[in-house]
Amino acid sequence: IPPSPRIVVNPDAHDAYLRGRYFLNKQDLSHSLESFQQAIALDPTYAPAYAGYSSALDAAAAFGIGKPEQLMPQALAAAQRAIQLDPQNGEAYTELGSLQTIYEWNWTEAEQNLIHGIALNPNDSIAEFKYAVYLDAVGRPQDARTHMRRALELDPLSFLINRRMGATLYLARQ
Repeated sequence: IPPSPRIVVNPDAHDAYLRGRYFLNKQDLSHSLESFQQAIALDPTYAPAYAGYSSALDAAAAFGIGKPEQLMPQALAAAQRAIQLDPQNGEAYTELGSLQTIYEWNWTEAEQNLIHGIALNPNDSIAEFKYAVYLDAVGRPQDARTHMRRALELDPLSFLINRRMGATLYLARQ
């Protein structure tokens, strides 16, 4: 089997992407969006920057920092662009599935994309978290609990995941 070609990453774009992730984790969404936009400007072919930008837009809409009817179409486009640039980007599939859950209510495609995102990145606690949100939305609380437990195994100190575990247990009547 021939080795896969090495992907050259612009270090400045990657640095901006990492800053975007850092600010997203801190829920500093304005700096997160700005950092992801900078990463995209530095390297318009860098798929992780689009996936991160999609996640930040999703969070901005969820926290009321902008109108969902404006932000969600941009988030969908960014996730789709990330997949187009890198069909192996698990974060992009996870985000697309999340948007299909919370914005489009496209249950079939949402589940396919969320499962694919987990398959591509099995150690991503956010992928497990977002799949659990989907499972709660479609009335499968026991499955949601299983995936939230996995998310907690992967990131036991996450406030977001611990808080959502409480909601998941509540919806499972536990």
